[in-house]
Amino acid sequence: MITPRSEAVPEAPPLRVALLQTAPRLGDVSGNLAELSQRLSQVARCDLAVAPELATHGYHLGSLSNVPRLSLADPALVGLGRHGPAVVVGLAESVRHHRYNSAAIIDGERVDVQRKLYLPTYGPWEERKHFRPVASTS
Repeated sequence: MITPRSEAVPEAPPLRVALLQTAPRLGDVSGNLAELSQRLSQVARCDLAVAPELATHGYHLGSLSNVPRLSLADPALVGLGRHGPAVVVGLAESVRHHRYNSAAIIDGERVDVQRKLYLPTYGPWEERKHFRPVASTS
């Protein structure tokens, strides 16, 4: 039998989330990172900020002849964590000779990554032509 607790449980503070609506310029990684940094400075009091998929590169990478490389260690990417909130930002991650459609989770100077598992291959979304799928672990 479970007995009710007589002591009051303190209420957790609300989670403040900012959704960053951007229009990334195709292939302009440094410009897109600068815009994200500026927007993050405006939501510094939030706990979490979420940017769109491929916010660093723009979406239709197939129209570019040379896609700029971006690693998770890039100082401009890591620097997005200095504004206060943890941030989730979509990027075309370059690792050796592979490219992934990834989401970087940046909290302070810590950067983690989630790579897209299921890449669409229909209509204007031909992601398998441009990104390596991540093998499922289950």
